[in-house]
Amino acid sequence: MDFSFELDTVVVGDCLDVMAGMPDGCVDLVVTDPPYSLASASSRRSSNKAMGWADINNAAKWFSLWYREVWRILKDTGALWTFCSWHSLPVVQCATSYVSGMFLTSVVVWDKQWPGVGSTRGLRQNYELIAMAAKSGFYIEDRSISDIWSCKWTSARPNGHPAEKPEELVSRTIATSEMPENIIVFDPFIGSGTTAVAALKLNHHFYGCDVNPDYVRLANARIEKTRMEMSQMELSLRT
Repeated sequence: MDFSFELDTVVVGDCLDVMAGMPDGCVDLVVTDPPYSLASASSRRSSNKAMGWADINNAAKWFSLWYREVWRILKDTGALWTFCSWHSLPVVQCATSYVSGMFLTSVVVWDKQWPGVGSTRGLRQNYELIAMAAKSGFYIEDRSISDIWSCKWTSARPNGHPAEKPEELVSRTIATSEMPENIIVFDPFIGSGTTAVAALKLNHHFYGCDVNPDYVRLANARIEKTRMEMSQMELSLRT
């Protein structure tokens, strides 16, 4: 499939197909929330959600395919932020080993301030993770930023996507990267469009895709609503 790389748009398509049409070093930042890969476990009982090592490797090979493309389209000053869980962090770590020059440089613990689900044989999950892989020219000047972030999030999903992340958290991820205005933020698993909305509000460009056309329609509706709200706010400040 042929995709044109047009800024400030969200398109329907498989991320591998979309990125294949993007030139080397064309984006500044990638912030994404991919499937957590639990569905790739081939031999688990329904009561045991932890993947075996074979399943982790299988999932990691798929991750490495799009990681390799992400690494190619990122500028040397760029970074990749991947939302994940304790289940899928080994997949992320393993996948980076398949991509030349790529490795994790930080893992953020996101304290959701709300107890999630959990097996009766374990504890309820109060946190998720954000894994960062930074290129050689990426630099965070503010050395006071820690790797534990609090951002309250409950089971409610205001925009209808089952794995939606809070806009506040995505905005913080972009802002923490300490880049100038008008950078290009890319999300290969755009979902309900949170990355695009956060980038737009921070005066950045965005580009994203999703294989699900319903989510792309949802994302574009959110983006258009955000543009209208920003225009109205700007107009009110002028009057």
